[in-house]
Amino acid sequence: MKVISIKDNSEAWLALFELLKAAAMFAVCLLIFLFFAFIPSPNPDPGQEFIRILCIVVGAVSVLVCALASALHFMIFLSTLFEPPFVLDYVSGPSMAPSLREGDWLVIKPVSVGQGKVGMGDIVCFFPPIRYLGQSGYLMRRVIAESGDTVQIRDGRVFVNGDLVEEEWNLRAPYLGSLITEQDIGWPREKKDYLGEPIVVPEYHYFVLADNRECGEEQVILDSRIFGCVPRQNVVGRLVRILPQWLSRLLSSAARWAASRK
Repeated sequence: MKVISIKDNSEAWLALFELLKAAAMFAVCLLIFLFFAFIPSPNPDPGQEFIRILCIVVGAVSVLVCALASALHFMIFLSTLFEPPFVLDYVSGPSMAPSLREGDWLVIKPVSVGQGKVGMGDIVCFFPPIRYLGQSGYLMRRVIAESGDTVQIRDGRVFVNGDLVEEEWNLRAPYLGSLITEQDIGWPREKKDYLGEPIVVPEYHYFVLADNRECGEEQVILDSRIFGCVPRQNVVGRLVRILPQWLSRLLSSAARWAASRK
């Protein structure tokens, strides 16, 4: 999972140029659409009328696409001048299924120490220990417990402060019965394998788990069972909205097109 900030990869002048180019395309498409839509044809020939209707439809679609492109370039331009109020993220793996599906685009609200409220059940974006970063960069997992909470995984079920966690967001697979952890600098480690014993989440930390824990034996799902509790300062954002599928497809197509031009 990699977070893509709309502030990245854009200088202000380049963003402004792309904004003006998108706005010009929008204006041209709008003029073409208005010309064919409101100026009657002098020769009401059936063949010409079909071409006129086809031009109207193509013009309307072009106007819509150019309008969306202009809006995105406008946000990019503003993000080069000011700190953006959100970032865009896309789902590139099955670890959070079925809550988040492959190809979904998400709106992530940045959080920092002392700002933003993160609570149990929230899906957060964070960076794990360096050895687990690889090429994915950030990870996205669900907060199961907060500072001071006691977590225990018993008989495939998760208990927080002695209460069973009703995972309405996941009906597929239970958690494993043990918490396997490894030693990393700056991350709390007391035992190599908790074997279902209760643990207390340290102060200013979160216990996070993936929604989908059965992705195949060859794939290890990274969460707090592997790398332990996540320090608060490692959390960079919280999921606030999942974009509609049609918009996610449009953004994915735009991202592939932009990557092909580099």
